[in-house]
Amino acid sequence: MVATVRATLDDEQFDSAWSLAMTAQPIHMQHFVFDDWDVLSEAAVDAARALGDPARLATALDNRGKYLLRRRRLDKAREVLGEALRIREDHDDERAVCESLNALGLVHLWARELDEAAGLFRRAASGFRDLGDLRWESLALSNVAEAYLEGGDAERALELVGELPTVFQRLGDPAMQGNALWLIAWGQRLRGDLSAASAAIHSAITLAEEASNRMWEAFWLIEAARVHLAEGALDDAMSCSSMAASLQRQIGDTGREALALACAGEVLQALGNLDGAFSFHRQALRMQESVGDAWQSALALANLADCEKSRGDHASSCALSARTLELIEPFRDMRAAALRERLALLADGP
Repeated sequence: MVATVRATLDDEQFDSAWSLAMTAQPIHMQHFVFDDWDVLSEAAVDAARALGDPARLATALDNRGKYLLRRRRLDKAREVLGEALRIREDHDDERAVCESLNALGLVHLWARELDEAAGLFRRAASGFRDLGDLRWESLALSNVAEAYLEGGDAERALELVGELPTVFQRLGDPAMQGNALWLIAWGQRLRGDLSAASAAIHSAITLAEEASNRMWEAFWLIEAARVHLAEGALDDAMSCSSMAASLQRQIGDTGREALALACAGEVLQALGNLDGAFSFHRQALRMQESVGDAWQSALALANLADCEKSRGDHASSCALSARTLELIEPFRDMRAAALRERLALLADGP
């Protein structure tokens, strides 16, 4: 496919190049085929610009922006998706405008600009509701719930997402059904209802297995590991986090692999293996720094500070805590506030 698209571009067969490149988009988005997605998403933009077709250009830019988002190139993703939104607004394409609002919301979410993200998602959901598109409305509401959960507000998130697995099941969309179940598991874990969290995340993983989708399974296994850790089922937590890390490495998603490694480090901490935990958290930190995720880097640093305090190195723990505070300075949500309280406790002596 890549060779064919390149050949059609070289031959200035721009219509064919755009059509071929965009045909592969669902595969790239569902399975994270990053190398091909990079080449073909850029080719689709080039072909659309050569054609001078605003609608095709906006569609190609949307695809390219989603690739850039998944690779955590957030500034570039914001630029590309913003161009797509402006084109769609200029041509009064209401549905496409709502899709662009949702996509830009994801950029703000990943940048941890949570209020801005939730606002964009709510605008998108309202627009889709006006259009009578239940699937897209529900998808946007799922994203609002994720923004709430990132900020630590489980109650508001669960109010939004509670019925969504049934909606997506009725619509025949297992990806979004599983995503809604993942959100429920996360919210119930934060609330302390581990039985409900476990039931939800294992239902999601079953959907991934039935669809033979390793990308879904790899991500949802991280939440399964967190639930098992909260339950004290440490062997199960380590098994899930190890499998998730292995799958994410095969997929090539560095940020999510780091999430799985961090969870494994927390399991080792709970087992009392502080040296092993420190190694996992240090690797998670390096990987999160490599993808530019300040929040996850801060969490990894806080875990390293915990390990150092438990190992009796108070000076190192304080130094790591200070680095963490610098990283989370821009964040003002409930989870950030809780992390500041945790760091204050770490500084209260050996």
